[in-house]
Amino acid sequence: TKTIRRKIIQDLLQDGEIVDVQIKEDNRHSRFYKSRRLIYSRKSASMLSLLSLSNAISHNFTAEVLLRNASGFWDAQRSSESLLGWVNKLDIPTNGLRIFDGSGLSRENRVTTETLSALLLRMSNHTLYPYYESSMAIAGTRGTMRSFYLNTPLAGKFIGKTGTLEGVRAVSGIVKTNTGNVFASIITYDTDRPQEKTGEILINILRLSNCPSLILSN
Repeated sequence: TKTIRRKIIQDLLQDGEIVDVQIKEDNRHSRFYKSRRLIYSRKSASMLSLLSLSNAISHNFTAEVLLRNASGFWDAQRSSESLLGWVNKLDIPTNGLRIFDGSGLSRENRVTTETLSALLLRMSNHTLYPYYESSMAIAGTRGTMRSFYLNTPLAGKFIGKTGTLEGVRAVSGIVKTNTGNVFASIITYDTDRPQEKTGEILINILRLSNCPSLILSN
């Protein structure tokens, strides 16, 4: 609310207006909400721009707003429950999955690398997948990974989303191999040189993708 208030005041001051703005959240079922009138509007950035902020730049506030907008609930608990319900309908492994916010900053969140990899695979079959993939960071090029894995085989070959908490480093995304996409998710906890070790795993995925496929037949 404070951010919205500050932005409204900035815009009005640019127009030469001297104002003070007070914002009060109201229950949408109250009689005051039903008789509301529009006093100010501001167009949002495109959805692709917002996704890029969330996925490539890891902008936590944008991630929280996207969750609430998608769920239709501004309450954190209800929006998180809505997202969990949606994921549970995707027919992917969700053992132990717990969602408490949109940014992933809560220590109450729980997710496995299996769930994240399966989600990426599922999303790759969505008609809007090209937009989803283009919103992510690129190793050695863009976003939170622009300085990662420079001058390595991964530069430009790994597209994904990073996550950071105290003692925890995570990255999930797509390794662009010569034989197709490989969906990978790696979470490290209290590990020395987590970025370097994660890079070694991803480079091995890239290298081993060139091995001939093993075909078994009866």
